[in-house]
Amino acid sequence: MSSKIYILTGKIKSGKTTKIFKWACSQKNIGGILQPVVNGKRSIYSINEKSLIQLEINEEEKSKVGDDKIIQIGNYFFLKESFDKARKILIDCFNGNFDWLIVDEIGPMELEDKGLEPSISFILKNFENFNGNIVLVIRDKILEEVIKKYNLVGKFAYFDEMLL
Repeated sequence: MSSKIYILTGKIKSGKTTKIFKWACSQKNIGGILQPVVNGKRSIYSINEKSLIQLEINEEEKSKVGDDKIIQIGNYFFLKESFDKARKILIDCFNGNFDWLIVDEIGPMELEDKGLEPSISFILKNFENFNGNIVLVIRDKILEEVIKKYNLVGKFAYFDEMLL
């Protein structure tokens, strides 16, 4: 089977993660990550391990963790260690024998080579070596930038079209 890249796109808080989670629950042999909001904070969910990793912290938690262990984007604080784990999960799944690899989500941090980078670049540069399909979740406002950055023109289909 040749690899295919699918993109699920939509507005912020439009239900992209919920949609892909529901779909993923009906699949077998699937790996990757989701970034659901749990108790008001963004988390990393390892699909194949069925484990949840806290990603976002609040101002109070930030003071306990230390500035050197967080990434601040606007008013949001994220644990660097959680991104480290998420990148490892993605690479491990890419190197595994999965039919599907989910990457939720490529956002502004990845455009700045932070967050899930460099794992996303590695996966997309080498996607032809992956035996399954890859689903990328991308915000609609940055979709064109992501397609350009990762040289995806002509290399993907929209996920919604696949489901029809």
